[in-house]
Amino acid sequence: AKTKFYYQNKTLDICEYISGDKFEKGTYVINLFEDEETISSSTFSLN
Repeated sequence: AKTKFYYQNKTLDICEYISGDKFEKGTYVINLFEDEETISSSTFSLN
């Protein structure tokens, strides 16, 4: 999934809804880019 947003030096709440009935167990990675540069990365796990 891909979401565009424009940061204006204020806190933003951004949510990306992913549809589906079943998701695989495991570790998922979230990457945040500015143009082609990765500026943040995070992970979460589904059990």
